[in-house]
Amino acid sequence: MTARGWGHSVGAAGIALYAGALAAGSLLYPLFWTSTRMGDTVPWYFIGRTFIDGMCALVGLVLVLTLGALSSRRWGAPIWGNLVPASIFLSWPVGQGMNVLLHTSHIWSRARATSQWASFDEYLWSDSIAAVISLVIVSIVIARLRHLWRSGAAA
Repeated sequence: MTARGWGHSVGAAGIALYAGALAAGSLLYPLFWTSTRMGDTVPWYFIGRTFIDGMCALVGLVLVLTLGALSSRRWGAPIWGNLVPASIFLSWPVGQGMNVLLHTSHIWSRARATSQWASFDEYLWSDSIAAVISLVIVSIVIARLRHLWRSGAAA
């Protein structure tokens, strides 16, 4: 198989890791304590969902970056360009998950958990801003590295 063919395979593996991270969030969330907290003033259900999805996306992103590092050793730096979609798609929920960590404390404990968000609207506004910020940061990094991938200088 050519380097280009391997690049497409690596890109497909990155998208599969993204899909796996999303599926893992959906499978794990019902086990988290916030999954039964609908109707509260603090939107724990949504906060918890975002947090679990973000943690699963973080694991997926680490795996994508590991895949990129291992693949670029064999097929060169341009392989990273094939992992751009997975990196961008995973950055959104990772940013949202980090936002939850910044605005809550003791998220793992049902009895001790507190949140700075008093309403769903406050949470939604903050969640949207965090998602966009994380997407912009990853897009800037990718844009800055793009010329290195094309020239094969980044490894």
